[in-house]
Amino acid sequence: MKKLLIMVLSMLFVAGGFTAVYADDAGMDSVRAAVPGSKVVIGGEGGVSGYLKNNYDMNSDADDDSHYFSQWAKIKVDANVGGTELRTRMVISDGKWNGGNNTGGSVTACANAGCTSTVNAGQTYLDYAYLHIPIEDVTIDIGRQKASFGNALYIKGQTRDRLQVTSKMQDAVVGVFADKLVEGVAVGDDKDEYGVFATQKVGDIEAGGMFVYHNDDTGANVTGQVIDVFANGKVGDIGVAVEFATKMGDAFKDSADNSQMGAMMKVSKAIDDAITVSGLVAYAANGYTADPHFTPTVFIGTDQGTAGMDFGAIADKNALAAVISTDYKASSDLSVTCVGAYVSLGGTKFDGSGDDASFIEIDGKLSYALAKNTTYSANVGYLMPNGMSATDDAAIALVHTVSIVF
Repeated sequence: MKKLLIMVLSMLFVAGGFTAVYADDAGMDSVRAAVPGSKVVIGGEGGVSGYLKNNYDMNSDADDDSHYFSQWAKIKVDANVGGTELRTRMVISDGKWNGGNNTGGSVTACANAGCTSTVNAGQTYLDYAYLHIPIEDVTIDIGRQKASFGNALYIKGQTRDRLQVTSKMQDAVVGVFADKLVEGVAVGDDKDEYGVFATQKVGDIEAGGMFVYHNDDTGANVTGQVIDVFANGKVGDIGVAVEFATKMGDAFKDSADNSQMGAMMKVSKAIDDAITVSGLVAYAANGYTADPHFTPTVFIGTDQGTAGMDFGAIADKNALAAVISTDYKASSDLSVTCVGAYVSLGGTKFDGSGDDASFIEIDGKLSYALAKNTTYSANVGYLMPNGMSATDDAAIALVHTVSIVF
């Protein structure tokens, strides 16, 4: 923790040497740089979460329980000079308070794509840092940045080393990008992706499509292609969100030489000003796995700490999820959500028979505004498995969080 404190204080000391704090037109505390016409804005979010995760092996003969607290801060520093922006965010996580002598707080490198610690030690890493350069109707983004498209079935919030060029034409946006996924030591030992995308908005409907060429020279020198299409909007008083993605080529085909496929559709309807009901169906086949930010339930989508899996299918099999939910906004400060789900996971039965495993899940979620930009939230999930262990037993998840946005 001392290392974190020293580093943060050092950053603020350096920033203080050439900036002065002021309030901009929005009332937000900001920092004005010494360069005339430039501005630096500091913001972010942080919080503390408490977790209870019981019986995650779903086996009544063994215990797989963990109970702990964790804390984090995400600090954004954006600099604007003549319309060109430098956008950065640093993540500081202080590990887990789970009965160990040391709760973490050490400054370590990000060891994997998700920057997820496997031990109690905390982590500090640069989440993104890139230049955002608008030139009339064209925008250039270059550097480590967040990549999202569609409804999180294929990609959402993934940090990529990317060069992207986009152009806006009325209600349409077109763009191209190049991603460096792996930089090998030797020449010709990299993994890269190149893509083109477009979105179009017509009335209440927005639709888009993307094509990605994947080139992997890190091992067997394989290539692949990704096609992702989506549409979001309203049809009458019904909200609709759909997405379809397929991954083709040697880089993605499963052991039976099948291309991967994923699809989702969600519909929602407001019953009145306070109640909204929704239904979602998701499908995956032949090894397709959705982005970790695809989080239809408490147990699905590993971007959330309660999740035990990402939604997806194993090779030559399919997976299906059906989810219904009701959102109730009791007041401007309080909202409650109830969720029910059935999930079938083809070919994953514990006994190796090739039969399907499945589970039923019931969730409850609550969010309450404690103060301006300060929120308490609680999510609880109860998962009832079928064929997921030798002695199926329910799993329980609970997380409660106090967070602040600044």
